[in-house]
Amino acid sequence: MGSLTESAVDNNHGDLLDSYRTWLEEHPSALDSFEAMIAVAEGKKLVLFMDYDGTLSPIVDDPDKAFISDTMRASVREVGNLFPTAIVSGRCIDKVKGFVKLDNIVYAGSHGMDISTPTGSLKYEDEGHQIKSVDEQGTKVVKFQPAQEFLPTVKEIIQVLDQKIKTFEGATVEDNRFCVSVHYRHVNEKKADTFKEMVHSTMKAYPNFRINGGKMVLEIKPSINWNKGRALEYLLDTFGFTGSKDVLPFYIGDDKTDEDAFEVIQGLGRGFPIIVSSVPRDTKASYSLRDTDEVMDFMISETSTKASAAKPTRVSPQESKAHGTGDGRSWKQRQKHRSSATKVSLRRTPREEREKEKLVKKSYKERINELKDEIRNNKVEKRRGKSERRGRR
Repeated sequence: MGSLTESAVDNNHGDLLDSYRTWLEEHPSALDSFEAMIAVAEGKKLVLFMDYDGTLSPIVDDPDKAFISDTMRASVREVGNLFPTAIVSGRCIDKVKGFVKLDNIVYAGSHGMDISTPTGSLKYEDEGHQIKSVDEQGTKVVKFQPAQEFLPTVKEIIQVLDQKIKTFEGATVEDNRFCVSVHYRHVNEKKADTFKEMVHSTMKAYPNFRINGGKMVLEIKPSINWNKGRALEYLLDTFGFTGSKDVLPFYIGDDKTDEDAFEVIQGLGRGFPIIVSSVPRDTKASYSLRDTDEVMDFMISETSTKASAAKPTRVSPQESKAHGTGDGRSWKQRQKHRSSATKVSLRRTPREEREKEKLVKKSYKERINELKDEIRNNKVEKRRGKSERRGRR
């Protein structure tokens, strides 16, 4: 997540709203801009990429309870029937699959370091990171895992940090297979800086890993030339769109790690990088959505726009397997024989409305504290970077 100036953080709510309105002028609402997007998409093949936490599921106190709503799942299923669709998350790929429970989309976990597709990529097969495998349903898949060699060290880091965090009540270490998420949302605010310094100090013993700050979390990843942007390029290739000028990728995400994907789309010169945020942030995204509800509304707009000139990516039965649907049916067949689960009403249930109300009532103080925490993270990273550069001289 990007940073906010200290003055904006310390000002009152009205000033923050004014700052957000100004920010919206540079990053307009994707919902308000939808008709213009569709005009650009005329005759193009659309591909949709999304983060999970903070995009499809709200950020919650307990990472193991970041459940996707039934209506959001129905929305994702709908776009998956219309366009090649992938979820690119920092979570372990099995966790994301367990949350989403859809088989007509593609998944990439560990910040893109663990990708599962039906066919793999010819472009990347010589790099030695593709492995033919069989998934839980017995379907043949190709896994792309560029950080495989770091797996033993990741396990060691988890064991070390599990011991270290015992003196910090509320801290947790999440195993995301090729990376580690260290959560400190429930650590005493007065001890947060000490906790982060402990993690950074511990990781000095592992120079081949780097640490990135997030929303009350420290993300530990192998220092390799791979990120969500590279994962997007890999998935575009597996979808058969490398070098295609007709493809128009959408990427929706809320995390700092999504910035690499935004940058790739900007480099393509076409497509729509969309950030999910209700506060002004430094970002390479061109458009914005406020929260997960607006993400769902945006997807509903995509699936319900029948009168627009934009055409969905209609693929043959053979191509559908390469695009991750896995069932070999044509686009028309999938549209005609949608499951009853797909036809579930996209209106929110009373339970979901109550959950939404709780999130809306999230204290302003807590949001401000999160922003202050990110500012401190940025300052620490800058100081650490300067110190490392002086040490190399």
